[in-house]
Amino acid sequence: MNTIEKKKNGGARAGAGRPKGSTNKLNITDLLDEVQKQTGLPLGQLMVENYVAARNGEDKNLLQRYDQMFLNKFVADKQEIEIIESEDVLESKKLIFAEAIAAIANGLRNEENK
Repeated sequence: MNTIEKKKNGGARAGAGRPKGSTNKLNITDLLDEVQKQTGLPLGQLMVENYVAARNGEDKNLLQRYDQMFLNKFVADKQEIEIIESEDVLESKKLIFAEAIAAIANGLRNEENK
């Protein structure tokens, strides 16, 4: 009986895949530099000019998208600040709790020594 050999399609192949040391992530610095190189403007200034153009052109849909983008950024920053403040409060509470436990422990020791 004749058997048919199956060809293997999987497995490693020479030269396939990403080169060693390379990354699959975009480098934000390179991206910003390329935007400035292509437009002659930094990204921030370009965004402001686009926003002003949307306002002057009275493109309500585009303007709404810009406003939503800015609002999302502002809200995200505010939430981050609240988290940072919460960590400070947590550290204060830890310190107060540790002092209270130490005071209780000292009080118990004083009671035992009487």
